[in-house]
Amino acid sequence: QNRVVDLKSFINSFLRKKLRDSLMTATPTVSIIIPTFNRASLLQQTLDSLSEQTLQDWEALIVDDGSEDSTAEIMRQRCQQDPRIKYIQRSSRTSGAPACRNEGTRQADGQYILYLDADDYLAPYALRSRVTHLDAHSKLDFAVFHCALFRDLPGDTDLLWNIKKDVPDLDRFLGFDMPWQTMCPLWRRETIDKLGSWREDLPSWQ
Repeated sequence: QNRVVDLKSFINSFLRKKLRDSLMTATPTVSIIIPTFNRASLLQQTLDSLSEQTLQDWEALIVDDGSEDSTAEIMRQRCQQDPRIKYIQRSSRTSGAPACRNEGTRQADGQYILYLDADDYLAPYALRSRVTHLDAHSKLDFAVFHCALFRDLPGDTDLLWNIKKDVPDLDRFLGFDMPWQTMCPLWRRETIDKLGSWREDLPSWQ
């Protein structure tokens, strides 16, 4: 019985590795860029949510802003386990999440760009539903999706970040009423290239 279980485990592990290797041979559909600073345990949960996606054709670029915790060691292990995960230590002299996002964007290969924070969590269907929507609406430069808030586990509150209002989004931004959070939009890569870099000189609302 033990040999049967071990064989099944070996086969499943082998097939998962073959799938990951095959996905790495082509340009990924989505590049997920995650700046991080001293959030090793939360970052693990974020990466776990990526591993559980129904759309597996992605790459994750983790850009470390100079962490002093166990982030580097944990990321080396995760990169060995999954070649779709890339660990980058910020090389620019400017620190902060915008600088890390810019560095990750420069190294991203995906058709679409998604920016996450190191404490964000994606529902298993998130990538597939977002990509499907943009594939079906070729004239959109990006699309914004709902973001729910949670305290300890996803689903433990009924709070939404971006509640719809009868006010244009630009007016909401100008009134410091942020209509969506960083993780809400999925961007086409060519749109990001046209818009340019994140503002690295601003402490917030970049």
